[in-house]
Amino acid sequence: MSEHNVTQADLMANDTGSNAQYGGRSIVRIEKVAGSSRRVMKEAFVNTLAKAICTFFDCKCFSTDRNTSVDWTFFGIADNTIAASAAFEMAHDLILEWACAYKGGGPTFSYRLGVADGLRSMANLEKGKELEDARHHELGLIANEPSGQSKEDHPYTKREEAASSIGEPETPDSANDDINSMEFGELQNDSDTAQNEFDFKADFDMDDAQNLELCDDVDEAINKYMKREPTEPLSPHGIPQSLAAPGIKVESDPWFSTSMASRWRSEMQLVQFRATSEQVADDYLREQSIKLRKRRKARALNIRDRDSYSRGRKDSSKINVRQRTLM
Repeated sequence: MSEHNVTQADLMANDTGSNAQYGGRSIVRIEKVAGSSRRVMKEAFVNTLAKAICTFFDCKCFSTDRNTSVDWTFFGIADNTIAASAAFEMAHDLILEWACAYKGGGPTFSYRLGVADGLRSMANLEKGKELEDARHHELGLIANEPSGQSKEDHPYTKREEAASSIGEPETPDSANDDINSMEFGELQNDSDTAQNEFDFKADFDMDDAQNLELCDDVDEAINKYMKREPTEPLSPHGIPQSLAAPGIKVESDPWFSTSMASRWRSEMQLVQFRATSEQVADDYLREQSIKLRKRRKARALNIRDRDSYSRGRKDSSKINVRQRTLM
């Protein structure tokens, strides 16, 4: 996927047509198990997880509440959305599975948030390192140029000057905050406005009967669980050390095992690709006549079980969002 981004960057940089032709969307549907008629609630960790995936794969997303299911739509460069949706589904299911090792609302809730926050931190660090390595790679190429070549003749200098309108690259955290402030909303088609006018509800898991109390008073319910429930997972072996399972072969992206410095010829090429990927996403929405409305501002989340949260952040390193599973 990373190698594909470099190729896409060259294609889009030389294409004078609309960016919408590179756009697409992929949808992941979260629904209840068969036989359950209860409403699907958007859990707190899912928003953070979606933001992390969007950062990893240079795309955007929105959610659509359909009562019996919640759709997460990743849009932008078509191939990136496919990879993003697959990674989102895998990570979402793993977080739910691993959290089953904890008992009680507080530890379970905190653990899930910890894994999602850990993935988001990993995504931001990766983007920062990618930019830093591209910068070092470019400086190395310049240093190896014949001494007779003037600064004005250097191709990277010209490319930076030509693309100066893009502006200085942002730090990973600030760029992520700007993008994430725009990418989340609710789907609202011109042709079907009423159908998609869903209100956003509390972000908690409703599967466990004990957790029903979380909908009434979050702080009170979590405090109650903390007083009576242990924070240790019921089974230390419930969270695997490896994602590999019998009969399943897991392969990492071979491109990702190589040095990041070799992927992008210059810092400007990477910055331009990131800006273009955002534009592709925006153009795609416009072409499809999709309108988003911002969701209701969520209540600030308080981590009630620091131990479980810390374990979640640590376990996030076991998730490889770019792995491919071959049956």
